[in-house]
Amino acid sequence: MNYSYTVSDICKFTGLKEPFIRRCIRECRDLLKQWSIRGDNNSILFEDSALKFFDRVKQLKEEGANLVQIKTVLMKELEPQNLAEPAQAEAKVVELKLAEPTDDNVVSALLNEYKTAQKEVVESHKDVVKAKDELIVGLKQQMFLLTDGRTPEEIRIRRTAEKAEQKELQQIRLRRVSLIGELKALEGKLFSGQKRLEILKQLEEIC
Repeated sequence: MNYSYTVSDICKFTGLKEPFIRRCIRECRDLLKQWSIRGDNNSILFEDSALKFFDRVKQLKEEGANLVQIKTVLMKELEPQNLAEPAQAEAKVVELKLAEPTDDNVVSALLNEYKTAQKEVVESHKDVVKAKDELIVGLKQQMFLLTDGRTPEEIRIRRTAEKAEQKELQQIRLRRVSLIGELKALEGKLFSGQKRLEILKQLEEIC
């Protein structure tokens, strides 16, 4: 036998993703051992018959079967005494889909995942609604503060006056700092009394 096909070759041949192929190899290890060997670095090599196997896996997957169902169908098809036609195998897939789950642990896990996902969706929706409500309230408050019942022209005039007032206050503060600096510079100097009085008077006028 010529074992020359790698996992990558199987992916290219079938178009299936490598993670799914590797899951399939693990799940169907007993079925594939007759067509596979371990190569260098613990890699897996397959011979020609494995291509047919994975081609059938692809067909069943496209029909909607999951990996457990695929393995069940392949085990039946590979039995020596099995003479079922492909149509019968496809009917088996449908039967497996309609069958009630028998593994309580799997069912319980799926239900828990569904409940958790549903809860996360509800919480996420609540967060979105809350954020929207807060945004609306904030915008309303901003609009009220900005307009306060005034026209745009009145608002513009008021803002211009406020800027002028701020500029004037800034100039007063700068003048005050300058005068205080002059006062400090006169400390300890002779004949500075008159100058200090003048500066103090100016400070009184701008305070």
